[in-house]
Amino acid sequence: MTRLTPGLQTFLENEGYCHLTEIEGRGICAVYKFMFTFAIVYGIDEHGYRGRWCYSGSIEPAVALRQWNGIGDPLGNWIKYKGEGGERSRVE
Repeated sequence: MTRLTPGLQTFLENEGYCHLTEIEGRGICAVYKFMFTFAIVYGIDEHGYRGRWCYSGSIEPAVALRQWNGIGDPLGNWIKYKGEGGERSRVE
């Protein structure tokens, strides 16, 4: 699994990732702004990422990422998951 080195952190921040952190079992994680959503992205390396949970606003994914231990889905009202294992919408 890729480690978050200072050089990689600078590269990812320049690519638009913020709140970068490492979470056991999920690798490098961050918040990223997409065209219509903000997402918690995990398994990030210099080539891409393994998956993401999309949220409608910018604050909620940042808070959820800080609280997430990497097990299951992150907290909050995420809209859709896209990544390893396919796509799914949040079920309440």
